[in-house]
Amino acid sequence: MNRHIKILNTEFNDPILNVYFNDETVKSYHVNDAFEISDKSIFEKIKIINNSRALEFKNGSDYCADWLRYYAKDLNEEWENINEDIPLSQRIQMTRIAHTK
Repeated sequence: MNRHIKILNTEFNDPILNVYFNDETVKSYHVNDAFEISDKSIFEKIKIINNSRALEFKNGSDYCADWLRYYAKDLNEEWENINEDIPLSQRIQMTRIAHTK
């Protein structure tokens, strides 16, 4: 069974955006590092869209759940030592293995 990653909730405490996922992961992003956006007011109104598969910010930009969960630079640096070219399917598998340890 291929369970899609979904976004359950968000909270913004300037400059940190926390995103809660359905695999019980919470990712914390420093907005300047992860999104390269200087106007932090866009984080004041965040919508969860596309059946919980994406976030949309006040300025209309959106980010899919897979990118946020498996690619975006977070404060825990989960993917820091991982080659950028590793495909999503392999990153998902790596995450499943890590969660079973």
